[in-house]
Amino acid sequence: DGQESPIRVRPVPGDPVADFEVVFGHRRHRACLALDSETDGGFALLALPDSKASESRDLVLKMYRENELRENPSAYEKGLSFKQWLAEGLFDEQVQIAEAIGVSKVTVTKYIQIADLPSYVIEAFGDPREISLRWAQELVAAINAKPAKVREAAQRLAQTDPRPAPAIVVRQLVASAEAEARSSSSSS
Repeated sequence: DGQESPIRVRPVPGDPVADFEVVFGHRRHRACLALDSETDGGFALLALPDSKASESRDLVLKMYRENELRENPSAYEKGLSFKQWLAEGLFDEQVQIAEAIGVSKVTVTKYIQIADLPSYVIEAFGDPREISLRWAQELVAAINAKPAKVREAAQRLAQTDPRPAPAIVVRQLVASAEAEARSSSSSS
């Protein structure tokens, strides 16, 4: 049926290569570029120019809202976005992000905790988009309590084929830290 939703672009004055840059709709843009190379006569790209989209904070908030309406990004993807916003100085503190998007600071913290999970924990899940926001605190607590045991369990889970369901991965990672804590307290 062709492209149903246009991308949003903003003018780029003085750029010798492009007149516009994509504000949001990057995935649709990539899909249209792929179709353009495969379609006789090319594939038309629907785009809405947004000359008001000049402030970076406004841009990321527009992208965030559009993604929320269209695809419901994962906790991991949101956490990466929030970390990037902070790193780029678009927001100074997590509480500013929370106020801008209408959630609590605790919720923003949990998203960032998911994005900050060590690579070995991410590999245990296989796909970081499978990690639920509700697991953030217990995963972080387990890693902080017994990092070596959680790493060991995560590496074992990453090698399991087929990989267990995400809820089982969480239970096993948390249990690895709890088991170590129980054995340490009973031997002392």
